[in-house]
Amino acid sequence: MRQCLWWMVLWLCQPGAWAQQPELRQLNQVLQHAAGQSASLDSDRQILIARFALLQNQAEALLQGGGDWEPFFRFYQVTQQQVSRLSPLPPAVAGPWSQIQTLMLEIGRKKGQSLPPLSSITAEKATTAVLPATLSQAARALDKIELSLNGPPPGCDLARYQEARDNLAALRQSLQSGKATQIARQRRRFQLSRSALQMPAARFWELDQALDEIPAL
Repeated sequence: MRQCLWWMVLWLCQPGAWAQQPELRQLNQVLQHAAGQSASLDSDRQILIARFALLQNQAEALLQGGGDWEPFFRFYQVTQQQVSRLSPLPPAVAGPWSQIQTLMLEIGRKKGQSLPPLSSITAEKATTAVLPATLSQAARALDKIELSLNGPPPGCDLARYQEARDNLAALRQSLQSGKATQIARQRRRFQLSRSALQMPAARFWELDQALDEIPAL
């Protein structure tokens, strides 16, 4: 029993042992969503569904304490190359893929892994006009997130927490502009920093669902 507790303490003391979990959980959810968009992909792009599913399996293994980080990052980089060759993507897949890239950059940063920057994936038939209903839905989701914030969590990185709050406010301003390009840019910035808020990944689900309706230009 003591030996088990000792190994658990050693694991928890590893740099980023807890830090990776929020991003990995969210990544797992987004990958599952992306893999379910097969109806919007033509036959030439169906291979992406299998790659999203395999990447999700690797993320789940890492969440359970198994898996291997090196093959995980390597498989992602090959997937990113394939997506670039097969773009433009339908909006239903382009949105989740933008989230996947953002989350992978954050995970890579915490693990000291250098990953390629976000690739610009243009959605098919994308327009800069955003439906008012989508903007309202995203604004309501932001309201719920802000109401859930009760100041910096104990022991958090205050600088990164404030950066996340600033990006949250900037995202709201971009919604008021109604411009898809501006919203997509501010969304990526918020996604890269929001783990500092130390909120459950499920709290961002409604916001992500609304923003997925906006093409990732």
